[in-house]
Amino acid sequence: MEAENKITPEEAFFNSKAELEQKIVALLKEFAGTNATSITFKGCVDVQPLFSETGQIMQTRISRVEVETKIAQ
Repeated sequence: MEAENKITPEEAFFNSKAELEQKIVALLKEFAGTNATSITFKGCVDVQPLFSETGQIMQTRISRVEVETKIAQ
């Protein structure tokens, strides 16, 4: 039964991705509704992982963040 509760790293990634998308969409809907405006939102974050000698990810650094928001009322 314990094996049924374990998820793969890939499943964990896609679950986390879906959760992030839901949060972003909820915030955009709230902003648009509150301000009676249309929004076009684009976001980009570049991450550089730092690996150990064995290939394990030790740390990640965010190297670039871009956000473009267009609002039309």
